[in-house]
Order: sequence, then C-alpha cells, then structure tokens
Amino acid sequence: MDRHRSRISSLGAALILMGLSGCSVPSGAGVSAHSMHVESVKLDPRTSTPVILLEEESGARRRLPIWIGVYEAQSIAMGMEKIESPRPNSHDLMRNLVETINGRLARVVITELKEGVYYAVLELELNGRTLTVDSRPSDAIALAIRTGTRVYATEEVLRSGSFSQEGGKALDIEWPGPHRTREELAPRSY
Repeated sequence: MDRHRSRISSLGAALILMGLSGCSVPSGAGVSAHSMHVESVKLDPRTSTPVILLEEESGARRRLPIWIGVYEAQSIAMGMEKIESPRPNSHDLMRNLVETINGRLARVVITELKEGVYYAVLELELNGRTLTVDSRPSDAIALAIRTGTRVYATEEVLRSGSFSQEGGKALDIEWPGPHRTREELAPRSY
C-alpha cells in the first residue's frame, strides 16, 4: 500500500511540476552552451536593481549580467551562503519537488536574450527521459545553486549580452537574514 501511494504521489508531483512549468516533453536537450559560474549578486547603482553576474568558466571568461528581482536576489544569495530558511521558499519547494519524484536537475541553460529579456530552461532527468522546462533565469539559477547543478549560456546569449572587461561600479547585496525586510538590505560598496 505505501509503495503504491508513493508511486501515485511521485506521479502527481511530476504532473504538477510539468503542468505548472510549461514543460515540453521530451526535449531536444543538449543545446551547445558554455559553462558559467555565479560570480556574485550585485546592485546596479544606476537602477537600484539586483543583478546576478555569471562568468564563463573557460575561454574568454566573459561575464553575463542578468537583472533580477529583489526576492530572487535574496533567494540566490541565501543559496550561495547556504542559509536555510525556517520554511521552504519557492526555490526550496522546486528542489524538494524534483527530489521527491526522484528526478535530477541535469543543467540550466540561459537560451536567449530577446528585447532585453533573458530566457532559460531547466533540463530535468526523470525516469530515463530528459524534460525541458521553460524558466526565468533567476528561478533556474536559484534552483541550480540549491541542487549543485551547472549553469550554461548559449554562444548567442554571450555574444549579445556579455562583456569581457571589468564593469562599472556595482554594489554587493549583503543578505542580512531571513527575517529582515526589503528596506533593511544594506548595500555595501566594493
């Protein structure tokens, strides 16, 4: 009985995950892309908007800035610092769902930059199949950090959105802890 219930709940979790995420099954997984690492989360001093900075792991070591929301920046910073929230946030929930259905996040790919908006996909392995799930880059990166999964960017995205030299002045977002308000975020200068 418990094994049957477990299979049903795993199937239900998979259907919920696929249904909520705009999943296309199966994927044309294996898009050619460059491995990136999350360098930092910064605050753009011109717009006061958080920016996640990805850096190419080899080659030209191009840097890719992606402007994100405050909530996503906080979640990414918490993941990078290994700070556990007293209750799961959305990104913790996504990780828990993937683990519950015995899936694995294989990789995250930043796939395109269209009219100033970045697009990404999650490549999930489930029951011997690879599923591609549409995602905002910030959510995909927050999930990748929580699962230890590599982040990639296509050559097209790097050509159009990256830079090689040191950028202008930016501020680090200092994560004060899970019980602070947005106003209590204290940016500090580099």
